[in-house]
Amino acid sequence: MILIPYRRLRFNLRFEKPIIFQNLPSFYFRSVLGLQLKRLVCIFRNRPCDKCALRFSCAYSMIFETPLREDQKVLPSINYGSHPFLIFTDIKPGQVSQNLQLTLTLIGEAHTYIPMIFMAIKNGGESGLFKSRIKYAIEQFFIDGYIALNREKLVIPSEIPNWEFDETDERLLQGKLFIEFLSPFRFKKNGKFTDKISLDDILVALNRRLRIISGYGKVYVTAIEAYNDF
Repeated sequence: MILIPYRRLRFNLRFEKPIIFQNLPSFYFRSVLGLQLKRLVCIFRNRPCDKCALRFSCAYSMIFETPLREDQKVLPSINYGSHPFLIFTDIKPGQVSQNLQLTLTLIGEAHTYIPMIFMAIKNGGESGLFKSRIKYAIEQFFIDGYIALNREKLVIPSEIPNWEFDETDERLLQGKLFIEFLSPFRFKKNGKFTDKISLDDILVALNRRLRIISGYGKVYVTAIEAYNDF
């Protein structure tokens, strides 16, 4: 059994006027989150993250750089881990809307930075998007489906859910497997991007990402042993 703790944040945003995104809105909000998070927490403005002594405790570094300690045993040759978050919006490119639902899924210990992530998204709204600086406000904020914003005060549920996967489930050996890519996807093999991808390539890449994510941080349960013989 593999258990990976996670938290799902949902921001209901309202723009000051109708807005249209030429590209996936998640691209813009990923940039907003990174920029505002670094402005919020970085105390060494001109120092690269890999040279900073605080890189293993800094919210920006852990989420957007994700350094691995030298003594980690998950993948000894890897210096950086998979970024512990997923980002999604309910708006598509070319769609006009004044409201947007932004969902961030934080994996593992990334959930400890929820207050800073909230402030980063909030500050991004005060700065505005695009050259025209269209502002937005957070109308509602949810954590794992629970209301987490009460009169501008954050209320973070104490119980953390886990993503569960039982590799011994016989149902996994039956029927067909469908993989759907819901966002732009690039695949690198032998150091080069390619569009010739096999099922084995995808499974090996998923295995590698799962091993990094499940082995990174104190609260992860050992998925490493379960996948050593993959």
